[in-house]
Amino acid sequence: MISYINMNDKSINEILSNIKKQLKEKNCKSNKTIEVNFEVKEKDIVRPKVYIPLEIQKLIEEIVAQSSDEVAWNCTVDFDKESYTFTLKEFLVFPQIVTGSSVNVDDDKYIDFINSLTDEQLNTMRFHGHS
Repeated sequence: MISYINMNDKSINEILSNIKKQLKEKNCKSNKTIEVNFEVKEKDIVRPKVYIPLEIQKLIEEIVAQSSDEVAWNCTVDFDKESYTFTLKEFLVFPQIVTGSSVNVDDDKYIDFINSLTDEQLNTMRFHGHS
């Protein structure tokens, strides 16, 4: 499984510098490959912060407590690029067919649900959760 990371500018520049060095040292006409090796250090990783406001947490706990089956939901999310922070904003339960161990979108009703959302809700719906 691929894990995507958000590296800082210093690490990116070190990798690019290594690539440039290899390109200058090799005859690119005869050797069409270069080797890119790098180590991601713990300090280079920008860790995201996810905030779940108390109101959203209570809604999640309530819907899970009320359902004897699996249940799923979406949330709209505000993202602050500077602090790399995600904050859940709106709790949205979509039409679904649930069992004790799975959730499936109710295809017949889901289109109406999506059409009922505002453009802002659609553009910021970035969180999916389930019990």
